Amino acid sequence: MTVIYSPTATVRDPGFKRAVVNVERTLRADKAVASVVPPVAGVSISRDGHTAIVQAGAAKSSNGMVAAADSLKGKLHGFSTAAVRVDLIFVLAATLTLLPAVLSKLGPRVDKLSLKWVHSGEHRSPRFAAVRRGSPRGESGSGAAPSHTARSRSRS
Repeated sequence: MTVIYSPTATVRDPGFKRAVVNVERTLRADKAVASVVPPVAGVSISRDGHTAIVQAGAAKSSNGMVAAADSLKGKLHGFSTAAVRVDLIFVLAATLTLLPAVLSKLGPRVDKLSLKWVHSGEHRSPRFAAVRRGSPRGESGSGAAPSHTARSRSRS
């Protein structure tokens, strides 16, 4: 998907239209792209007209599309001007579609895949521990307010 955006121009402006046409033409010319869906009002054009999305369908495998996106991003970004910005946003739809199904299939077994070292650097100060135990305002258990709170109260 390619996002065309301008804070000042809209889809009705000639420079914006030119960017959309150039993006569509470039995507249609690429063998990795099977289809191109131009921006449609109410669907892929923002209400204010400052953002439009050109969608492209894959004609290659996931790896092929990653390579195609890598080669296309420079060409497409080249259509940007001082007033209009063009950016390729590569979304692997299969990943977004299949991920929930895979996670639900794995269920609690996902936790067994956790990396043991990930949480080794967590902050373990007394105040943090108190908050984790549920003490109000992160008090350390002595009943005294944290020092920064005491200072701010003495100024008022």
